[in-house]
Amino acid sequence: MHLFSAIFANDPVDLPNHDHTYNQIIYIKRGTIELTLSGKNFTLGAGSLLLLSRFELHDINIVSKEYERYVICISSVGNTNKSFPEPLENIIFNRIVDCSSCKESLERIFEDIAEEATQNRRYKSQFLDLKLQELMIALYRIDPTLFPNNSYPGVLVIERLKKRFETDYSEDLRIDALAEEYHFSPSYLSHIFKEFTGYSPMAYLSACRLTAARDLLATTSLSVNDITKRCGFGDASNFCRCFKSRMDMTPLQYRKLQRTK
Repeated sequence: MHLFSAIFANDPVDLPNHDHTYNQIIYIKRGTIELTLSGKNFTLGAGSLLLLSRFELHDINIVSKEYERYVICISSVGNTNKSFPEPLENIIFNRIVDCSSCKESLERIFEDIAEEATQNRRYKSQFLDLKLQELMIALYRIDPTLFPNNSYPGVLVIERLKKRFETDYSEDLRIDALAEEYHFSPSYLSHIFKEFTGYSPMAYLSACRLTAARDLLATTSLSVNDITKRCGFGDASNFCRCFKSRMDMTPLQYRKLQRTK
């Protein structure tokens, strides 16, 4: 886990259904929002913390006149920071945490992170990683279930699979073959993968493929057929169906929209 961006913001601007190419931690310092996440609606106020994965579409509507928050962006591939102690190397995303009981201590951490992120100092990245560790320790003390049990035998398999999906998404990866390779039953592998990530293995793989496809649509002139092959969707009709289900528009509509920005 590696922190690469952090800001403090107070603009009360609604954020319609969207996602990111990175994981986010959002801490609400002041105000009230209505959040739609994973098809569920929540009303959140000061002291609430959101853990949002890069794959998850979410909608934020500002209810109050004031809305102050800290936003931290962290790397999407787990275990990139080897200095993190177990079990803090990873955190389970798409969760909401009530931090109202320790607002002052948490806000000091966020304030330090946001201030340092605006500076150009020596050892800046090391300072930010230490502060991220401090934040993870605070969250672990609030709710240990936010972190997978790294002593659990399956955790290394899950991490290998996540990285494999994120880099080898063009391959024909199937749950039966993966389960046999890692000496698990397909149902058990699916169960522990979802427990540790919040996604089934195939849903995670599909999300990786769609993320790569969106990047190619926005940055290249490759045809839909070429992108289909590069991203492992098998055929263009399947790709277009998955893309529209996720983005509520066709791949070509998405490309046109990106080029008008």
